[in-house]
Amino acid sequence: RQFCPSTCSCSDPSNNLILTSSDYGCPNTCTDYMNYEEAVAEKSCEDEPIGSNLTIAYIDEVARISSDWPGFWRDQWSTVVYPYISTYGCDAIPVLVTNPTIPMDFCVEGNSFWPIKSMAYICPVSCACSTEMMTGCPSKCFINTTST
Repeated sequence: RQFCPSTCSCSDPSNNLILTSSDYGCPNTCTDYMNYEEAVAEKSCEDEPIGSNLTIAYIDEVARISSDWPGFWRDQWSTVVYPYISTYGCDAIPVLVTNPTIPMDFCVEGNSFWPIKSMAYICPVSCACSTEMMTGCPSKCFINTTST
């Protein structure tokens, strides 16, 4: 990833890579690549529906890598987070963020004990992308609020 970030899809916000930080090989500059900027510019400011390919790819990839996490993290993912997101999709985010046993904000890149990619690209409405432009937020969310 470090040497071939485009080939490894580091610069594609819709990829199924979950470990996208520089600690895991994707350079911080990937969000500056043209295909990343085009993808966030073209994505609508709507949450993906429950069971969408993007949502399923995200939670399945986290489930795959979480098998190597310490017990508490792995158990929280498999017994709480995965079932909630599988069942409720993006609507699960506000519920999970207020759960004191879940050590993360799913909308903020790198703001968690779990070092995984933000869900802002998949769930821009639930992540309030229209109020704060975060990594992964579709550009249209911010444009819609500034043009009114």
